[in-house]
Amino acid sequence: MDKETRNAVERATQRGRRVLEDDFAAQLEGTYDVLRTGVLAQGGAHLSARQRRLRGTIVAAIEHKQAAGMKPEEAVADYLRDAAFTALNRFVALKMLEARELVQECISRGEQSSGYKELCGLAPGVALLPDGAGYRLYIESLFDELSTEVKVLFDRRDAASALWPRRPAFEELLAVLNAPELARVWGEDETLGWVYQYFNAGEERRAMREASQAPRNSRELAVRNQFFTPRYVVEFLTDNTLGRLWYEMRRGETGLATRCAYLVRRPNEVFLAEGERAPEPEEAAPEGLSQEEMWKRPVPVRHRPKRDPRDLKVLDPACGSGHFLLYAFDLLVTMYEEGWADAAAPASEATQRTLREDYADLEGLRRALPGLVLRHNLHGVDIDARCAQIAQLALWMRAQRAHRDFGVPRGERPAIRRSNIVVAEPMPGEGDLVRDFVRRLDDAVLRELFTKLVDSLKLAGDMGLLLRVEKLVAGVREGQLGLFRSAEERLRETLVRFAEEASSSDRARRRLFAEDAAQGLGLVETAEKRFDVVLMNPPFGAGSTAAKKEFEKAYPKTKNDVYAAFVERGIELLRPGARLGAITSRTGFFPRRLRQRRDPRGLARARRPRPGHRGEGGHPGARQAGPLPPRARAAGRRAPLEAPRRDAALRPRERVPRRPPRPPARAPRRRPEPGDGGGAHGRPRPRALPAHDVRGRLRGARGSGRGRARPPQRAPPGGRARRHRHLPLRGARAARPLRRAHREPAVRGGARPRVRAGAQLLARP
Repeated sequence: MDKETRNAVERATQRGRRVLEDDFAAQLEGTYDVLRTGVLAQGGAHLSARQRRLRGTIVAAIEHKQAAGMKPEEAVADYLRDAAFTALNRFVALKMLEARELVQECISRGEQSSGYKELCGLAPGVALLPDGAGYRLYIESLFDELSTEVKVLFDRRDAASALWPRRPAFEELLAVLNAPELARVWGEDETLGWVYQYFNAGEERRAMREASQAPRNSRELAVRNQFFTPRYVVEFLTDNTLGRLWYEMRRGETGLATRCAYLVRRPNEVFLAEGERAPEPEEAAPEGLSQEEMWKRPVPVRHRPKRDPRDLKVLDPACGSGHFLLYAFDLLVTMYEEGWADAAAPASEATQRTLREDYADLEGLRRALPGLVLRHNLHGVDIDARCAQIAQLALWMRAQRAHRDFGVPRGERPAIRRSNIVVAEPMPGEGDLVRDFVRRLDDAVLRELFTKLVDSLKLAGDMGLLLRVEKLVAGVREGQLGLFRSAEERLRETLVRFAEEASSSDRARRRLFAEDAAQGLGLVETAEKRFDVVLMNPPFGAGSTAAKKEFEKAYPKTKNDVYAAFVERGIELLRPGARLGAITSRTGFFPRRLRQRRDPRGLARARRPRPGHRGEGGHPGARQAGPLPPRARAAGRRAPLEAPRRDAALRPRERVPRRPPRPPARAPRRRPEPGDGGGAHGRPRPRALPAHDVRGRLRGARGSGRGRARPPQRAPPGGRARRHRHLPLRGARAARPLRRAHREPAVRGGARPRVRAGAQLLARP
């Protein structure tokens, strides 16, 4: 998506948000007696029975946010944002579903859309309903149908769905989405990600940074780190983690070898047999070899046993819109088909059967394949509930596209009712509901476990998966309760009954309680698993101030930056032999004071290999999974990476010219005495200074203000100063050609340059 198109998406997103928030705020104050100041006035007699029920849902949602620690006005503002974002996402989703022919035309021409016209032909009375109520009924029926599979976004029982835009706002919103400049974006998978990023304006982010250097709560942490990951970065990291694992399992005989454009591989890789050890690396290559000959030398690849594709687990602990998971889905489709075709494929750890035993023919596998990928392979966690909406919708649409590519008719596609996208948020904060629910549990261990979860997950919204919640259930003995999966199932069943058995007046509160508790259980379940691949574009900078004490206590080695803590946590969640790929700030790889950060849990970052070289370095247990992309061109912590050459793995390394040697230091110039020979008036002739002396003398003038640059002096007689060895001192401007000549970093004192962005690939031994 080019810059002009992204700008159009940003304008449309901001305008749609403004239209919806203004309309919803007017409805809250004018109809439901809920003021933006947080005052919840008693609803009057002017409300109908349906409106009173909706008002109860809205008030319950706002009070639920207040119980989580928000101020009254913050709770109302947060509810307005949630309602506007949910409504906007729904209509954006309908536009994307239309483009993929997953639904009939429904909003592209408003009430003239073919789907609504067909409904009016079947039920003529629908078109006679006043004030566009018939068209709203048609749209809501689509939401109900889609909610059977994408419940988190289209479920109309959600509190954020209580408000519907009035007719003028609704027509303006449709005009925004149906603008001709957006006609091309609805068929692209990344549109959802851009809508998510542009929902919060840049002015809002700047205001947050001006108010506080560090994020003050979980929302600020999420908003400050909303950056869409470019497609080529996603492909590079996924190809060299998930793709590389399968490539080594198949000993290079896989379609991913040609499909993965950024997969790093050598032309003469030697795959070792089971139990065979790699030969000791030679200290030095034989002399006289050319670059081409060195490039073609054999490289041993350790043995990696085959596994059933259903046993490969991929995690994105800061999933956002699910960009990494979407591309991993593409690779997993190929893995499943190759695993089914392999007669020597092992059985699954989950079913104890092979794919060929579970699915007799390829058509049967393809019919079930999208659901298998979402159920077994892909996992995501985020602290922003809106990410769950977008990621689940994006994965569901990707599954439907896979069905279409396989030729599975719409009516024969199995329903996809489960995905492993979890919102990291605190457990319910209403004390009376917690006590009431605990009394309903018939097991003392369950009561103790749930009480501990409520207390320990208070910071889940600020720390996400950085919170080591799996330790909470480590003490549960199998003789008392069985595995935690059994405990989780029993808690979920009790939560469902707890929400359904409530009276109509209390049902909204209990439903919100049950949903939050279920998300907490899902976070524990995810943290207990161990993954084969961890991929992420984590938050950068300081963590939330609300969780600062707990964060620094939990991550003493990596507390200086949240991204480093995510890398440490990701390594903990890997199983032996697994791989991690992350977009990181490479400034943490150079300073000596951050040495511990570079080596969390005994895994150090390997040295950066030469282009096309797959080497090992650093800690013996750390293995570089491939060459890193070049340094970022633009300044800024999250500057986009320069795209690596697609044929980098197939070309020998190019020779890089060395930096010219630094000239030797000279003795300091003696202060002239009266009577010394030299120029006019007994003063010595000016002479050129060594390059390093020029930099040292200018350091004070160009840096903190200590000292001043010497006055300009002439070049020595007999010719111009040599460019690489001596330069006449001409103030601060003399440093510019000097640094170009000696390839020195343009920073004070010759310090190492700050590299702004990079990618890190780690393999766990």
